[in-house]
Amino acid sequence: MKVGNAKAEKRKRRDRRVGDALLDWGIPVAAAALAAVAPFVFEMVPREDGAWLTSPLTYVVVGLVLGSLACTATSAIRTYRARERERGNLTKFSNSMSDTISILRELVDSDRTGQDRTRFFESMVREAKSLIPLANPRICVYELDSMEDESGAIDFLKFVAAGGRPDLPRRNFKPDAAHGRTAIDAAKGTSHKCVDNPKAFGEKVSRGVEAQWESFIIVPLRSDRSPWGMLTIDTTVPTRFTQEHIAVALVLARFMELGLKDVKEAADDPHPEVSEAFRRLRE
Repeated sequence: MKVGNAKAEKRKRRDRRVGDALLDWGIPVAAAALAAVAPFVFEMVPREDGAWLTSPLTYVVVGLVLGSLACTATSAIRTYRARERERGNLTKFSNSMSDTISILRELVDSDRTGQDRTRFFESMVREAKSLIPLANPRICVYELDSMEDESGAIDFLKFVAAGGRPDLPRRNFKPDAAHGRTAIDAAKGTSHKCVDNPKAFGEKVSRGVEAQWESFIIVPLRSDRSPWGMLTIDTTVPTRFTQEHIAVALVLARFMELGLKDVKEAADDPHPEVSEAFRRLRE
């Protein structure tokens, strides 16, 4: 039942997007067409002895002109509303970013232990939902780790934190499957990856039958210039990611890397009590 409801909801959202696209293109085209036809009809209106006052063609011309004006006005209103939504999204992004900065500040002021790091990531992925301009986003963080087997040490990705949607994310990515190797390679890379359509990637991207996500972004996370893990952002709507989506994902990743750097500096400090004393003196 849940799968059927999810598919119905996806169809509704797809139909809504198609309808909006048709209106965004169709209304200006209709306005231009009506305005272009009006002069030709006007040339056919009789001029002698005031016949134009009673000619049906006159009313056709008036209708064409009014129709063109109405389409132009409708297009202008839709553009205005779209810009208002964009301004609202920018304000929302700014407010949400201040919350994200507060989370980083709390980490700096903490003892920066392993528990503080975990709380930091949990708070980041929870607040990140309001930053992402996507439908039903889910934000996950994975950390690179290693384990021993018969062939020696192998790398894998283990789950750290998730936020956004309640559906449970994958707990780990191991190199014994194609999608696991793909994720590990992405985490060790230096650039983001966008997967708009998972079916196009075959076994490199594994999506269960009941999975809710449709598209996702991967951003590698680095600590002290070394691979640390990855940030993933997925959505329940098939999405062609824009530069705006990518920019927000990169900003989130950068904040997380700052938190990792701060935790590592605290762990590497051989005299944390001295550093704390100097910090208090500077206040």
